Amino acid sequence: MVLLLALGAAAWGILRPGAGPVLAANEVTELRPREVVSTVPVTATVESRHSVALSTHLSGAVEALHVRVGDRVQEGQVLAEIDVSGVQKEIDTQLSQQLATDAANLSAVENAQLQHQHLQDSVNQGLNPQITAAEAALRQAESQYTEAEEAFAVKRANVEQGAEAELHSQATAVDNARRDVYSAALDAARAGMATVNTALAADADAVSPILGELQADHRYDSADKSLTTAQESYDLTLRRLDQELANQQRAVAQAFAARTEAAVALEATKLGVQQQLDTSAAAVDQAWRGMAAAQSAAGQSVSRLRVDISAREARAPMAGVVTAVGAKQGTAATGPLFTIADPERLILRSNVKEIDAAKISVGDEVTFTTPGTGTKRYTGRVLSVSPVAQAPAAGAGESGGQSPRPEFPVEIEVTGDVEGLRIGGSAKVQIVTDKETKGLAVPREALLDDNGSHHVLVLRPVDGGHEVTKVPVTIGILTDLEASVSGVEAGDLVLNQAANHRDSVGQRVNVEKQADQ
Repeated sequence: MVLLLALGAAAWGILRPGAGPVLAANEVTELRPREVVSTVPVTATVESRHSVALSTHLSGAVEALHVRVGDRVQEGQVLAEIDVSGVQKEIDTQLSQQLATDAANLSAVENAQLQHQHLQDSVNQGLNPQITAAEAALRQAESQYTEAEEAFAVKRANVEQGAEAELHSQATAVDNARRDVYSAALDAARAGMATVNTALAADADAVSPILGELQADHRYDSADKSLTTAQESYDLTLRRLDQELANQQRAVAQAFAARTEAAVALEATKLGVQQQLDTSAAAVDQAWRGMAAAQSAAGQSVSRLRVDISAREARAPMAGVVTAVGAKQGTAATGPLFTIADPERLILRSNVKEIDAAKISVGDEVTFTTPGTGTKRYTGRVLSVSPVAQAPAAGAGESGGQSPRPEFPVEIEVTGDVEGLRIGGSAKVQIVTDKETKGLAVPREALLDDNGSHHVLVLRPVDGGHEVTKVPVTIGILTDLEASVSGVEAGDLVLNQAANHRDSVGQRVNVEKQADQ
């Protein structure tokens, strides 16, 4: 009886609806909508996005250091003090030299003023030897000219004999021509001196004086020709009357020429002396300007040195944290003394593999943790992905004989909270390269690849059990562990190890219930 009952129970188990292999609950995945992300894991270094290296142009020794690496500082805070005793000695030396230079320049000014005043006094008092000599020469020439004219007048009165009208007319013409020559000669002398003065003054109008000189020369040439013509006619008439009278008239002409030359010489002398006065006055001005320029240059040099003294205190250019100290007490202040970084504006720097760099885009979301902050998660976003590989370190790849694989620098901006992050520390980073907020994900082993077409094995409910069904799917996000797929529905049961059940398609199976169900 017992045997019959056992056989009947076995037969019922075989023939009952849903009979088949029993699968453990962990062999299947029930599809539920959830966030599916694809990430690139990298390691990175925490750095400040803004840092300033503080240096100084002073070369003195560092007398005192007031901060060290890791100290927080405020803008303008004194970080170090530099010895400027050498600068002070240089100031003292320059001030002493300036006093000596000022004395020498002042003496030059006084000498220039004395020479100018001496020349001016000689002119004002009529004692200038050049002008005096020229005036004496002119007086002598005028006296000789007067004597020659008087002698000629006496002789002419004795021999005119009815030619009074013709002689008077010609004499008048000669006198007029001589006055024109005399005036034109003086104007030409003045115009010539004006041209010389213009040449000496570089900033003056150079055209007008030259035109004036040309016009004066032309007038003189015309007047001289007129005088020659008038004198020749007069001389011809006089020779017809009396040869001696003609000779006396020539003497008058020679005396007139000598008088004109003396007058021109006097005018040129006066203009020359005036030029000397102008030159001496310019020398006084130049001496003053030279003294002022020397004082200005010395003052600027001393001012710069005093600025150096005021820079003896190296102050923080901004608020932040000291990340490097290059200064050493007792040694010369050369190179960067300190590096100050902003601890509130942080970035992560990392080098990623070539295959991963192609997946990362600017703006991708980032999450990361650090060893010092445990499980606290920070956020960020990708700022840049370099298109140029990082240069390999010296000696990299030499021992194995293979070139190192290229890596590409990635820069990540830290967004949100930065509390607990330390500049120079490391971080474990997840760069989100793709995301589905309500995706259906299966384990990667649940996928069957049939010559490029993908399928999953879905357990369809049948008569209280499940039938293994091969369902085509389209892959969305694909990671190392899972893939988001379309072509299935929420609530479907998918076999995790599809390759192990490829031959079970169409068969019925049962799924073991969860222990808590």
